[in-house]
Amino acid sequence: MASRLEDSGFQKLDEAQTWSLEEGGRYYVTRNDSSIVAFTRGNLNQGFRMTGTHTDSPS
Repeated sequence: MASRLEDSGFQKLDEAQTWSLEEGGRYYVTRNDSSIVAFTRGNLNQGFRMTGTHTDSPS
């Protein structure tokens, strides 16, 4: 999934670093090789929208 995001212009961020997010930027973070969160930064004056999903391992 990370390589698909990068192929689509998303930039990986490090949770331990301070982020400098640009309007219109595409970003993602990973945690413990088991979670990935991708988002785009829009205009902060227009609020924000969020959607999420969860999948379990077949076992």
